[in-house]
Amino acid sequence: MGQLERLEKEEALIESLYKQLINASCEFYKDEFINGSERKIIDPYWKEALKMFANLSAEDKVTLFKIIKQIQVDSISEILGILDGIVCVDNEFMEFKVIIDKDDEPINGSLQELFLSYDEEQRKRE
Repeated sequence: MGQLERLEKEEALIESLYKQLINASCEFYKDEFINGSERKIIDPYWKEALKMFANLSAEDKVTLFKIIKQIQVDSISEILGILDGIVCVDNEFMEFKVIIDKDDEPINGSLQELFLSYDEEQRKRE
């Protein structure tokens, strides 16, 4: 796999992860908070969260969604850093090889950096 093909695969993976794990997930949480009181919620945690949400101002609700998004970005970034071998787990660096479509050449090594750059670009568009 050539350098350009590798970069294209890395970028496609990052875009897919972002769309599914950030965009779709944030929409899910917004829907749950905004429309959750209309559904039969049985989880006590969600009942408390919905009660808290109902008492927030419109501005605070926007802030809450920004916090949720940032937590998701941080979590995914941390996982990608582990896969890249630049973030340790239990004081140990682990070596992973992330491959796509049976390619022998791993695509990890800069996934965290690409993800954070992609996030920065997406936020500029908001």
